[in-house]
Amino acid sequence: MVTAGVYLIVRSLPIIERSPEAMTTIAVLGVVTSIYAGFSAIGQDDIKRVLAYSTISQVGLMLFAAGLGDPSAAIFLLVAHAFFKALLFLSAGSVIHALHDEQDMMRMGGLRKALPFTTAAWIVGALAIAGVPPLSGFFAKDEAVAAAGLLGRDGLWICGLIASFLTAIYIGRATFMAFFGAPRYEGEPHEPESLMRVPMGVLALGTLFAGVLGISPTTGILPTYLGAPVFPANAPSEFVLDTVAVVLALLGLGLAWFAYGSGRIDWVALGVRFAWVKRPLQQGLYVDDAYAVVFGDGGKLAAAALAAFDRGGIDGLVRLVGRATESLASAGRKLQTGLVRTYAAAFLLGAVCVLWVLVARAT
Repeated sequence: MVTAGVYLIVRSLPIIERSPEAMTTIAVLGVVTSIYAGFSAIGQDDIKRVLAYSTISQVGLMLFAAGLGDPSAAIFLLVAHAFFKALLFLSAGSVIHALHDEQDMMRMGGLRKALPFTTAAWIVGALAIAGVPPLSGFFAKDEAVAAAGLLGRDGLWICGLIASFLTAIYIGRATFMAFFGAPRYEGEPHEPESLMRVPMGVLALGTLFAGVLGISPTTGILPTYLGAPVFPANAPSEFVLDTVAVVLALLGLGLAWFAYGSGRIDWVALGVRFAWVKRPLQQGLYVDDAYAVVFGDGGKLAAAALAAFDRGGIDGLVRLVGRATESLASAGRKLQTGLVRTYAAAFLLGAVCVLWVLVARAT
């Protein structure tokens, strides 16, 4: 359901690509969505909300690739994302189950010792979504970003790199807050049963090896099957573009480690001190609030106005027609006296009116 829109856009590309403006609009909206969701994910303390905003960010990158006319990169990221995001969500579910429904990362920490299998599974998914080679996310996400560079769209390429950098920061933040550092949880967490560990292991394997579907944006399995985009002859080297993306991913993870994993920064106190920065990010830059005001409250006002118009306008008009019909019927009933002399007088009056009209025309 989440990625159905991406599939629809890709299927519609033969029509959409006839309008360069429409393609550019899709690419811009995709990368703006990815950057917005990346910033929002950084401000979340709920581990599932981090992954939810992460999904928005990754879908934005899929649309970004589709808008650049690279359907293979969009579908490749869609497939790879299915592996590593499902793995991350199951790992988060394992953590929540182990901590008795606790989702606040401020009350986690140090879980790598209590949940080694879950930690390993999470780290595989985290490195994939950050774009670290040789995991599937590296080939898929960086291919989507590199498409802008290969096409010479430098502005969009830089925006895509920013989105990738934010991805590494928020997933690194979640990793170090939940699994490293001093324990901040209560109770004795334990690993889930094999019924849950087996799917996590399968998804981890998919996350590790799904990159073979599109190792190259031009000669990979998916690009060959779906049709690789035509890049200019003087396009930058794929190796250079991938190297830049990997360096940024590692820098983002390093920054997250320095802030949340090294122990050199009291990030709890820092979050309190800079709450004015964190609060807007935690609220998703108030986009949900804007939706609630415009479409929620606005929709309620519009519905109330339409209901009032329906009661006072439409229903009032219907009642007016009914009352007019009743009045005419009442007047008509008075003409029906049942007396023959009344009807004869009416007939005579009608005949006189007809004769008068005929005489008037003749003269």
